[in-house]
Amino acid sequence: MTIDNLPQKESILLKYIKLNMVLFNMKKQLENECKTGKFWIKPCPFPFFLRLKYDYSETKFGNRSYWTIKPKHATSDNLLFYFHGGGFIRNIVFWQWMLVADLISRTNATFIIPNYEIAPYWTYKETYEFIKDCYLETLKLYPHMNIHLIGDSAGGGFILSFANSLKELGVKQPKNLLMIAPWLDLSGQNTDYYDIVPYDKLLDYNGGVLAANLFAGKMNKEDPRLSPLFGNLKDLPRMAIFVGTHDSLMADCRLLRKRLINESIPHEYHEFPNMFHVFNAATPLKESQIANQRIADIVNQS
Repeated sequence: MTIDNLPQKESILLKYIKLNMVLFNMKKQLENECKTGKFWIKPCPFPFFLRLKYDYSETKFGNRSYWTIKPKHATSDNLLFYFHGGGFIRNIVFWQWMLVADLISRTNATFIIPNYEIAPYWTYKETYEFIKDCYLETLKLYPHMNIHLIGDSAGGGFILSFANSLKELGVKQPKNLLMIAPWLDLSGQNTDYYDIVPYDKLLDYNGGVLAANLFAGKMNKEDPRLSPLFGNLKDLPRMAIFVGTHDSLMADCRLLRKRLINESIPHEYHEFPNMFHVFNAATPLKESQIANQRIADIVNQS
């Protein structure tokens, strides 16, 4: 389907956000963190002002934990199992909490968010086992709820490969896969990426390569568990993909869309003109509100 009523030109707020990305040299942050080893290990605390509106709890689970966020009143039958992004080397940040809060306000859903360890301390194998255990625990705790997988960036790609693993395990699949600017190919083979680079104020190829190496460990980065663009897309939950045209990951999102069309797999695909990587988290933007409302509509209609 097509989303209507998108702004025809960049707003002052959007221009201001992009200017700050340039001034703070955000494009090089991922590379610098990988080279210096100064990773964002600690999660951003759930903001106090959001605790006034939503119930928040942290549950110890194995050697880590998971967070549960839900409305204080009138919880729906929907649960969003959220794998947050951050190149696998960053814990959850403020703007991702804002994304969670915005989606709860539109769905009255419960969020389960695994507090996974970042790379290089965990590679794919440790992360997968923890996420699998968290998901199975969620199924046990909420057997009658409609569960949806949602992820942004690294998390968006991970939930696609994770859904494939659930299929192989014979485990109950989620209702939907909601992918926000998913990182679909850690091997970085798509040369169309370079056409978008001049417009992307957040992502840099070198930083992505370094982060991918840390997360992959000894695995081949073309392994579909790391790069679900190369995996089996059959018999998976319905997918919805949201990406901005000023996001380098759009190149691989387009390849995923092409595969889905060629293989006659039901899906939604939405490109937002001039929007940056994971723009959904910048919730004051009109484009973000439109995208997040579409995500909410998918959830609410399940």
